[in-house]
Amino acid sequence: MSPTIVAGEKVAIDYQAYTTVEPRRWDVVVLTIPEPAFKGEFKVLKRIIALPLETISLTSSGIVVNGNSFRMPDALSNVVYCPTEKLSAHARTGLVPFPFTVPPEHYFVVGDNWADSLDSRHYGAVPATNILGRVQHK
Repeated sequence: MSPTIVAGEKVAIDYQAYTTVEPRRWDVVVLTIPEPAFKGEFKVLKRIIALPLETISLTSSGIVVNGNSFRMPDALSNVVYCPTEKLSAHARTGLVPFPFTVPPEHYFVVGDNWADSLDSRHYGAVPATNILGRVQHK
């Protein structure tokens, strides 16, 4: 999640955050990566950028959800969007096709290091049951 959260930095996780409300766009969450992308209970931090039943495209000009362009919130000025065509050849391998429709009860998540993150661009949307809680950062 660098540059927002750097390696070794401690964060608090609210495991009860989603007992009464649904995850929201831009939330940073702790989740387990869905199989078969990764076997086992490997926990990662990712940012939600698309919600259930939304259609997302990652274009050269930015994030497009349901035909509307989204810009990063001002609070995320340290996060730099990296369009697919600017990723290294290795990072472009195995990406989901866009536009991508998020299934019911799933979320599309990315790491804040867009150029080097194993996220929904590679393994698709994450089931809500894989989201363990919301990260509370600074």
